[in-house]
Amino acid sequence: MTTAAEVARGVSRLLIQEGFSPILEFSLANGRRLDVAALGADGTVAGVEIKVAIPDLKGDAKWPDYLEFCELFYFAIPPEF
Repeated sequence: MTTAAEVARGVSRLLIQEGFSPILEFSLANGRRLDVAALGADGTVAGVEIKVAIPDLKGDAKWPDYLEFCELFYFAIPPEF
């Protein structure tokens, strides 16, 4: 099984390839924490929430709290999902 740390490494590599600068476990002003936040060269902020289990993905009700802080928002999952 893939761990959240492994998914975070893969997400970070992809974001860098796309011109973003990622930061892991980024705290937001509302007290929530994004698994990965990334700043694009044009100032675009991307947020990524990592899920490594289907029940965790289905039960996540907090993700809307991230939307006011980023222009792009994604869920990242391991390949075996």
